Amino acid sequence: MKLNLFTTNACNLNCTYCYEKNKNNLKMSISIGRQVIDFFWGKVKDGIFNINFHGGEPLIEFSLIKDLVQYINEKSRDQEPHFIIDYSLTTNGTLITKEISSFFKENKFNIRLSLDGNQEAQDLHRRTHGNQGTFDKVIQGAKLLKEDHIDFAVRMTVTPDNVHFLVDSVIWLINNNFEKINIVADAFADWDKNFVILTNSFKRIRDIYLEARKEKRIVINLFDGKYSSYMLHNPPLFCNAGSGSFAISTSGLIYPCVYVVDIEEFCIGDLSRGISPLKRKRCIESCLKREDSCGDCTIQGFCHAKKCGFLNYSTTGYLDDPNPFLCKHEKLLYRMISEVFDQLYGWKDHQIIGMLNKLKTFPHIKANEDIEKYLL
Repeated sequence: MKLNLFTTNACNLNCTYCYEKNKNNLKMSISIGRQVIDFFWGKVKDGIFNINFHGGEPLIEFSLIKDLVQYINEKSRDQEPHFIIDYSLTTNGTLITKEISSFFKENKFNIRLSLDGNQEAQDLHRRTHGNQGTFDKVIQGAKLLKEDHIDFAVRMTVTPDNVHFLVDSVIWLINNNFEKINIVADAFADWDKNFVILTNSFKRIRDIYLEARKEKRIVINLFDGKYSSYMLHNPPLFCNAGSGSFAISTSGLIYPCVYVVDIEEFCIGDLSRGISPLKRKRCIESCLKREDSCGDCTIQGFCHAKKCGFLNYSTTGYLDDPNPFLCKHEKLLYRMISEVFDQLYGWKDHQIIGMLNKLKTFPHIKANEDIEKYLL
């Protein structure tokens, strides 16, 4: 189960591409936060209980985060849960102090640091309310995380305006020992004029990725985050928003996804009355186009646009009407992953060979027809 807890709607930055529109000063109280944990605690069956602190900028309410983590840790010691607790957080990096970094280390946080790349890319969009760049401040935060040996990933937001810096930014990150890089193209932007630039940039990053893997371990989500879905023949599945994943507003209202928090018709429950399966069913059914927009496309089980219904809703108005940009984006990635996979297989890359060997031991799991040749 995953909880996205909105610690606050406030943010100390004024990024031009931010999709969070409700930037008010609302914050979650300690009382509400503890009620959220208590409410969901008994609903976790097994596996991993991921508590993701969300914002705004979540570290504005660091005292709340500290309290809730302490509360959860004490609850775990008292009740010995049959699941693993996993903490995560995405931060703009400008508020990280030594205390915060040490706290992340002590509690094994999974951190995603928003950094769009080199200084030109970062300062183009990610600016303060006083219109100042943030590159130097974020690098200071990253330095603290590195000093504490925290395993964090950089999250790059790529837009039609900063895509020109993308290749240089990835090279800069690798040269400065950022070894986990998540590249996220802005699905809310108009890419009609610059999709060719994005395509060529991704191809260059493919080559950079392969070259870097010869010398050291590097993780780029465009490839490493996609191998499993590329290898398996999966039917297209809607995500588990509203059933295994929830977003909790600062006031304790329950929503299926962060993309629709504070939209009244998507509220599926609260902490006093619980979650209404009927409300969840109605809010989903009311946003279905019920037309097959994908036709005979062969990568539907791989495609993020097919899985992320609420991102689709935020851009097309329907859960089952794929975001047009993501449709092109995923087809591009599929072709590139096919090329990368083949190259790594030829090098006898231990990760790829290991994944193929595991697949061979489970013959009931159907492989994607494009990799069957590697299983012979």
